[in-house]
Amino acid sequence: MSSQVDRRSVVNPRQARALLEAVRAQQPSGPRLVTFFAVMYYAGLRPEEAINLSRDNVILPPHGRGDDWGELHIRSATPDAGSEWTDDGRPREQRQLKHRAEGDSRIVPTHPELTRLLREHLDKFGTAPDSRLFGAYGAANCRPSPTGAPGSKRAKRL
Repeated sequence: MSSQVDRRSVVNPRQARALLEAVRAQQPSGPRLVTFFAVMYYAGLRPEEAINLSRDNVILPPHGRGDDWGELHIRSATPDAGSEWTDDGRPREQRQLKHRAEGDSRIVPTHPELTRLLREHLDKFGTAPDSRLFGAYGAANCRPSPTGAPGSKRAKRL
């Protein structure tokens, strides 16, 4: 079995932009979630890393330099383990990055388009009280369950 990614199964830039526009059109939370999905596409973050992204993890170039790259400093993740499997009964638990030692981090460059989206998100929505970018609304509650699973309410509507 090959370990290479089949390029036919990877979202291309046109598809990604269409997805982000479809997210933006979903009211009322869509405009707040565009950047959440953008960090997963442009920077390759896992959902549990994107959910945990805080203001101090985002390094943006100075205003007025719209074609510059920024950085994301990823230090931890909050995977959904399920409330029955965590010490405090919450569904998410803060942990080290997947396949990394405790305390390790990684720096991810942000494409100029993602840099622009991050800046717009911060200017328009700010952060949650704990400084997370996506903690104040739906993204913090994203669950890894298959919404289109047979028998689910959503699957029946589709």
